[in-house]
Amino acid sequence: MKKMIKKTIATALCVIMMLGIAPLNGFVGLEFPDINIPKLNIHLPIINLPDFSALFATKAKAENATSGICGDNLTWSYNSSTKTLTIDGTGEMTDYNYSSDTPWNSLQSSAEKIIIEPGVTSIGNYAFSGFSTIKNLTISNDVERIGNYAFYLSTIYSSSNYPTLAIPEGVKSIGNQAFSRAYTPNGITLPNSLKRIGGGAFIGCSLITTVYYTGTIADWCSIVFDNSSSHPLSYGNLNSGRHLYFRNTSSSSYKKITEIIESDLNGVKRIGDYAFYRCDDITSISIPNTVEFVGKEAFEGTGYDNTYSNWTNGVLYIGNHLINTNSSLPSVCSIKEGTLTIASSAFYNCTGLTSITIPESVTCIGKEAFYRCTGLTEINYNARRINGFYSDAFSDAGTSGTGISVSFGDTVEIIPSNMFGGSLGVSYKPNIKSVTIGNGVTSIGAYAFSGCTALTSLTIPEGVTSI
Repeated sequence: MKKMIKKTIATALCVIMMLGIAPLNGFVGLEFPDINIPKLNIHLPIINLPDFSALFATKAKAENATSGICGDNLTWSYNSSTKTLTIDGTGEMTDYNYSSDTPWNSLQSSAEKIIIEPGVTSIGNYAFSGFSTIKNLTISNDVERIGNYAFYLSTIYSSSNYPTLAIPEGVKSIGNQAFSRAYTPNGITLPNSLKRIGGGAFIGCSLITTVYYTGTIADWCSIVFDNSSSHPLSYGNLNSGRHLYFRNTSSSSYKKITEIIESDLNGVKRIGDYAFYRCDDITSISIPNTVEFVGKEAFEGTGYDNTYSNWTNGVLYIGNHLINTNSSLPSVCSIKEGTLTIASSAFYNCTGLTSITIPESVTCIGKEAFYRCTGLTEINYNARRINGFYSDAFSDAGTSGTGISVSFGDTVEIIPSNMFGGSLGVSYKPNIKSVTIGNGVTSIGAYAFSGCTALTSLTIPEGVTSI
């Protein structure tokens, strides 16, 4: 019976297909036999398809949303009538991978006012990147961190009520490229609470020509600038001048800095990298002997640095501190007696330097001080006791010639750790071919000659008691 039903159904289907394919006039005059098709009761299952309309509705709602969540305990809302985007709640904002990931991305060209309410402790990565119509930016004092790319490519307008880009007291760090290529007011106010500014934070910010700092010169020296473009004045229009103001300790007014005197640096042990980078108003500088370290390009582009008469044979000194060198440096250089510190990168890329003499008085040699002095063939080292010797000081030195002969004079008591070692890797090790150690040496630091593969022999004096 089942076979009969199958055969009958198959025959019927074939006839239906033929009727559907062939033209009707092809069947004129044909007679078909009667086919008794048994009555079949076929019950097809009911399939419930998902309601895709909810999916599209959710997407549309997200694209046109005016409120939502932007952190574990944070919410955001947008008032279209006042064009105000408000972040409210407590804790940190979400860090986004791209500006397109932010829930308010559709507001980039419409929001004119951004308010970060008290309780919010961070502005997330890419949070307001690409916003082009910011006329009012209010950040509460509870914010401690401004994330990477937070205002990248944004436009922040100034007005009589908001003449500067104001970073509030409480912010401790500004992330990498946080304001990179942003259109900003001519001035920026930075708080005394600030500890670090990330790499490239102000790349391309040519409109910023004035910085107002709420702390002292001594406080400013401790800020960590990751690189030169971390400094807000690094791209400032030179024709407009680049100005640094500090708040008067006796009032709330600001004073433009044109000189740095020793009392300004009372208690300062370190002047950080790029501290006064391109502050061209500063024409007079005095550094006390109590300063133990001067960072890379700390005074690069200042009025003092730009004054030719302050240079001696291609070397710039500030008091007893060797700050920088230029193309006038002779091939044989003796650092003047009494020099206490050699700034980081002071002799960077001085490829024509063949001989350097370091006096007994030196107590600090900064990071990468002689980096890429590839033509160096002689080092006369006489520093009695280095308190601060930073890795990679001689990295890649002497690599273009036959090698460097190093002489440690009799005044030397300690050969510093990592004297010729460092963190840049084996390919950047200096080419040390011979070493002579004076009789005054009592200690040789760890890894002092690490990676000196060309050094085949070394005589250690009897007075050495620690290696």
